[in-house]
Amino acid sequence: MTTLKDLVTFYRRRIKEKQPNGPYRFAGYSASSILAFYMAKEFERNDDVVSQLVMLDHLPSLFLHQIPPEGPTRRDEFIMAGIEVMFSLMVWDTSRNSSIDVLRAALNGNGGLPIHRLAMNTARDVMGMIADFCFRPSVEQWMESMGEVRAPVTVYVAEKGARLLPVPEEEREDLGASRWVPGARVVRVPGGHMDFLEHELVIAGLQEGYI
Repeated sequence: MTTLKDLVTFYRRRIKEKQPNGPYRFAGYSASSILAFYMAKEFERNDDVVSQLVMLDHLPSLFLHQIPPEGPTRRDEFIMAGIEVMFSLMVWDTSRNSSIDVLRAALNGNGGLPIHRLAMNTARDVMGMIADFCFRPSVEQWMESMGEVRAPVTVYVAEKGARLLPVPEEEREDLGASRWVPGARVVRVPGGHMDFLEHELVIAGLQEGYI
């Protein structure tokens, strides 16, 4: 699989094998927000009902702010910018910042355990797929269409997470939800990009109405 479309096709087939009929629920954490939104749009395009779509401290539109200018190294620049964002989010999250040095060593090929090197190789591959998707001339139109999903959307924003990234000031407090997904419910959560997942606001919100 070399594109986001390949991933969506694969996961949709596997989900349909396990659960032929909806309603379906999707959640995207961090960079996988773009995959979750893509999945929801694809399921709805095929007349499936999506009853819950959750963005966990990210929105696909955030990738628009890291697209570099045209050039021969543009794709590599996007990939590395995405990985540096990941490292920044770990620095701000005190529960995880001790992992950065070993992951950076694995990224550079001069350290880390096999699991760390696998993680960095996977990050490169996924960011490459996202780069190819975001470089399409129609990407902003696709981002605009996020507001057309029929599923109820909830965006969880970590206090010390993605809102600290270099984004336009008007998108900082809700990660751009009011701009790109005007009907979304925004929930602000204490904590960093990783430890906020353990907060009761997130745990209860994900399960509300289902458990």
